Formats: sequence, structure tokens, C-alpha cells
Amino acid sequence: MLKFWLYGMRPAARAWEEEYVKKLASKGYRQGRSVPTVFCNEVRDVSGAVHGDDFTFLGTDEDLDEIEALLKSWFDLKVRGRLGPDEHDDKEIVILGRTLIWAPEGIYIRADEKHARALKKYCGVEDSSKGLVSPGKKPENEDIMDPKFDKDAEPIKDAKRVTEFRGMAATSNYLSADRVDIQFAAKELCRSMAAPSEMSFGKLKHLARYLVLYPCSEIFYVNQRKSEVLETCVDSDWVGCVGTRKSTSGGFVILGKHLIKSWSTTQSTIALSSGEAEFYAIVEGASRALGIQALMDDMGMSSKIEVRIKSDSSAGRAISLRKGTGKMRHLQVKYLWLQDATFEKRLKVEKIKGVENPADVCTKYLTGEEANALISKYGVGIKPRCKD
Repeated sequence: MLKFWLYGMRPAARAWEEEYVKKLASKGYRQGRSVPTVFCNEVRDVSGAVHGDDFTFLGTDEDLDEIEALLKSWFDLKVRGRLGPDEHDDKEIVILGRTLIWAPEGIYIRADEKHARALKKYCGVEDSSKGLVSPGKKPENEDIMDPKFDKDAEPIKDAKRVTEFRGMAATSNYLSADRVDIQFAAKELCRSMAAPSEMSFGKLKHLARYLVLYPCSEIFYVNQRKSEVLETCVDSDWVGCVGTRKSTSGGFVILGKHLIKSWSTTQSTIALSSGEAEFYAIVEGASRALGIQALMDDMGMSSKIEVRIKSDSSAGRAISLRKGTGKMRHLQVKYLWLQDATFEKRLKVEKIKGVENPADVCTKYLTGEEANALISKYGVGIKPRCKD
């Protein structure tokens, strides 16, 4: 009996994963436990990651020559390049749409500009159009977004426009993975995907005009000594959504001077106070930081990395550092694991000044200048023009 899987089907993806895992394991590559698509060869000090059928490895020339030869013997392989400091190495390559640039002082990662161009084209704005200084604007009227008070809040019934909006909202979400300055705006757009309104299209055009003024962004990973501390700065915007009364959590995971991860998410639980909202932000930051700690261990990096969660909220930190719910009897028990983690010293919860907290960028609309002031020291740059 002939057995095969059609390309694009789930069984096909599973079969492909089993195939390359088996081959890499036979050559001493340990599969990650927390993230099964990363691999580490501790004998040769080589680590790598697989995304679909794209393989990316880090190691010396000798080790990369060996893994390249192995992959060519197993699969039909196309080598896109090898980034490195030597004369024969490439100084610029594209990985998963991102442009990586090797410089003597470090590595630059430039976001894929095609998503920004697609957003501007759909909204009918050009590079010569008037730009806006922020990616969005918070409504001042609490009754806005309610169809009873504003007809622009009525869901659009044209199926074609709804589909187009969903596509553009997803495009902004893809772009925000590499652009910290628009993560909050992209998150707010994606919240409207179920039932977009004219107001939703207005938010989309506002973002497009911001991208006219700030068309590109770069993340710079400066050369630095090995760091043993994983810092996670968190923040929240209590009742940021005037319609649902839900708050937003934002965070920055930093290793030394390097931005590793950032996010902007709407909290699922309605917080009754700013301290409670900040506590939920700390819980999410701790969860993501511990996940990254496990990922670093999977990739052969030190498992002794110390996790520190930094918040500018005294109330949020106080909830994290005590036992039980205290006077906040309504707190769900599922969030209290953080208290156990602090007592077990799996992580520390510390203070950061509000004016220095980079996570503020992920919780509200800020101007490009305000965002740059908070995030530039972590190598993130929002530039009016891209320099080749």
C-alpha cells in the first residue's frame, strides 16, 4: 500500500518535522523541549532553528560547512548566504523577510518594508502625503464606539470591505513583530477584525499616515559581553478601552542591551483597579520571560540566567510579593502562581521608574519621538528615512 501526504496538510507538516528531527538527532543535535523547532549540538557549540523549510544555524565556519554538507546530502538545499565578519562572508542577507546587516559594531535587523507599502497603498496615501506623528489616537468621548451614539461605530455589512480590512489588520500585525512603535496600534486594529466599522478604517488610515512619516525601523544588536540577567519591563494602561473597560498589558524582554521580545495584549479580565491591571501585566511578563529562559536553555545557552521583572507600579509589585489574594478576594487563583515563583526565587520583581519604562510604548499611542526616547537605548530605532 502506498502512503503519502498532500503538501499543505497537517499530517504532511508533521511528517516533515519528524523527518528532519530524526536526521539532526542522528548527528548529535538535541531538539528543544520548550520549543521543538530549535536544535543544539553542545559538542560543537552549534545552535539552529527551523521555520517551515527554512534552516538557520549559528556556529564557526567549520561547523557550518559540516551542517551545510549534511543538509545537502539529505534534502534539495538552496543556500541563501552566510552572514559573518570575514571577507568572504555576506554582509547582508534576508531571513524570513527581515534584512540582516553585519557591521563591525554589531548586527542590524531591518523590518520588511513591503507590509508598510501595502498598508499605504490600500489607504490611498503616498510617500509625499501628509504624515502623522503617532500611529493612532485614543477617543476622548466614552460613548464613542457605541452604535447608539455614533453611526461610524456600526459594523460594516459589505463583505468585500470586511475581508479587505481583515487582511490589512493582519498585515499590520505582521509588521508590528519588528516594529515596537506600532504594536499597540496593530493590536487595536486586530480587535476590530470580527466586526469592523468606519471607525476601524479610520484607525487603519491613521496608521498608514504614521508610516508615511516613519516608513521603517531597525533593531540594532550591539556587540556586548555575555549577560546573565534577563530583564522584563512591564506596564499596563488601566481601562485603556473605553468601550469594554479592559486594560492593556505591554512588555519588553531585554538581555543586556538587546531587545529580545516585546508585546501588546488586551487583558482578558476586567481589572477593578490600576494595581490589579499592573499585576496582570507582571504575570504575563513573568510567563513570557520564563519561556524565553527555557528557550535559551534549549539553544545551549546558560541555564543560570536570572529573571528579573521590572514594574513601575508599587501596588502591582506588592501583590506579586505577598501570599494569597489579601483584600482582593476576586482574584482568580490561576494568577497566584507568580507569588510562588517569587518565593521559590525563580524570578525577582523589582522597581523601574515610570519615565524610564520602555513597555509604555506597548500600552498606548505615543508619538515617534516619545517612543524613540524610551526604546533607543535598547537598539530600537524609528527613522523617517532608511539609510542604505
